[in-house]
Amino acid sequence: MLVRQISIVKSVSLAMVLGLAASGATWAQVRPGDGAGQPVAPEEMIEQALDMIDAGDFQEAMTLLQRAKMLKPTLDKLNLAEGLLSIEGKSSMKAIQQLQAYNKSEEGRNDYRGYVAIGRIYQGSGMNRQAVPSLEKAKELAPLEKDGKPLRAEIATDLAMAYYRLDRKDKAIESARDAERWSPDDPRVQLRLAQFASSTDDHDTAAKAVEKAIKLAKVKLQMDPLDKDIYDSLRQCYQLALTFQRQDSLARSEDGLPFFNMAVIAREDAEAMKRIGLLSARELALEALTKEPNKPEWKVFVARVEADLGAVDEAMRKLEEVLSADPDNEEANKLRQYIRTGSGGP
Repeated sequence: MLVRQISIVKSVSLAMVLGLAASGATWAQVRPGDGAGQPVAPEEMIEQALDMIDAGDFQEAMTLLQRAKMLKPTLDKLNLAEGLLSIEGKSSMKAIQQLQAYNKSEEGRNDYRGYVAIGRIYQGSGMNRQAVPSLEKAKELAPLEKDGKPLRAEIATDLAMAYYRLDRKDKAIESARDAERWSPDDPRVQLRLAQFASSTDDHDTAAKAVEKAIKLAKVKLQMDPLDKDIYDSLRQCYQLALTFQRQDSLARSEDGLPFFNMAVIAREDAEAMKRIGLLSARELALEALTKEPNKPEWKVFVARVEADLGAVDEAMRKLEEVLSADPDNEEANKLRQYIRTGSGGP
């Protein structure tokens, strides 16, 4: 499904969004990680809260939001943060009211975030006519990319689908072409274009786009084998490619090639799924190390996972860190030797 809604990464109850009371005398103003006593302006707290929302840490975002609200309840961005949290609490109508209030502010009028959130709420509810104005405004205001993601192109593909569902195919094609023009080498954009073309029954264009997306994803993963987002997109590409091959097999029931192609795609999909699992294991181990950093065996475990993923430089850095403290660490030496020579076993 092309429509991309803001996904719920961690469950946040509506009670948390609406009912965190400000008990006690005051909230402490402490800059995270800098030690007690370092003041943080409420404006900075809101920015941190928005970063936490982007990262899926809604509980921490709510804490920061409440602190900022107590210190400066007139901040315009409070409406933005509260609106985004209301989406996660599945309160769409309340979210729209909060986001619209932000969009009317001087700051909000020039910020794409409120507009794209409203557009996606409407689009996710099938209200494409209401979604279009907000998505158009978001496309106008959004930067080309943010944190390495093709932000403006993604909005353009959302807009393309909204126009298509309104039977405005000329505008749909125009938005799709904008997306490709802005991010021609991003596999996520090519995937979304493939999904759009498939939904419009333009199977040739969809097949070419998904093939291009797979190639681009593999190139990106060679440069950064730890990019879980690209692996997720790659898996979606494989699923779409399998769908195309199944359709081909129905038209060519006596031909074995579509079935062999499906076998190749299924194997590559399984490999991508395995690597996503390894990335999840790495994330968990790194989280463990934030709690107990003096665990050399845990660092070696992470290095082994990174080596399995092809992130050799990251793996070697962790091994050197272990060996600088313990030059005789057998597991670290063995893994370093294996990475260097390919012998000795991991």
